[in-house]
Order: sequence, then C-alpha cells, then structure tokens
Amino acid sequence: MTGIFSCSAGVVATHDDFGRAFELDDRFEIGVMCEAAKPSWPVGIVAAYNLSYGHSKTADIFYSETRLGLKKALDLHPSVKPYIAGGFNSLSVYADIPGDDDNEGTYGTWYGAGVNFRLTDTWHINLGWRRSRVNMKLFGERLHAGGDHFDWSIGYRFPQSQ
Repeated sequence: MTGIFSCSAGVVATHDDFGRAFELDDRFEIGVMCEAAKPSWPVGIVAAYNLSYGHSKTADIFYSETRLGLKKALDLHPSVKPYIAGGFNSLSVYADIPGDDDNEGTYGTWYGAGVNFRLTDTWHINLGWRRSRVNMKLFGERLHAGGDHFDWSIGYRFPQSQ
C-alpha cells in the first residue's frame, strides 16, 4: 500500500445563488488529505477535510467539509501525474449576519482534476481544481453551497518509492 498525506491551501469561488445571498464571491480554504492505493488497484481512495472562511459586508461564513472518494492517476510520466477524482462530501455551514445566525449540515457530491508533481521520492506538490455541490437551507432560503475549489498542496509519500 502506498499513499500521500498532504496539506493544502487555496480559494473557493462560491456558487452564484450562495454568493448573491451573502454578497460573497470567494473564500479562503485550508485542508488535509490522505490518498492510498495498492499497485494492483485501478483507482485509489481519497479522504479529505477542509475548512474555509469568507467575509463580506453582510456576513461571515464558515465551512467544514469532509470528502471521501476515488482517484484515478494517469501514468504519463514518472514525475508528472494528471488525475481525475470524485465522490461524496459532508458539508456544515455556519453563517453569521448582523442580528442573526444560522447553520446547516448536509451531504452532496464533488468531482475534480489536477496534476501531482513528484519533487523527490518522498515529497510531492499538487495543483488541483474541484467542484462541490450541496443543496442546503440557510435563513429559510434554499441555496447551492459549495463551489469551485482551486488548491495547491504539498504531500509526503508513504512508504517511499522503491
């Protein structure tokens, strides 16, 4: 079994209706991810956790997202591996507006693509895009939470390549 444990940072472009409701176009995101696979498996398993925060004139928004999914890396070059991935997510949102607050937790889906760059046998850098989609209700309004995630990460490969 091999895998990569990584830490990430990036930005999330908020879905239109959620952005309009809270005057929030994007938010900052940090996270951790672990991916693992056996050489005989056609795809790997991905588990991740992200926190994000956004601030506008009308609201402070806090997101907590847990993801589980599958990832297929393409062996085009030993040091550069493009991939596609997708799965399910659990999203919890806390929104604070002047004089009121609300929170909601629900489930949805995600998919994405990116490129892993091997720096050494141990260290990797990833550039990725991911779209998450979750329907939820905040302050009595149905919204599409999630968005387009643009992240970079640095990861440690376990065990080291032979």
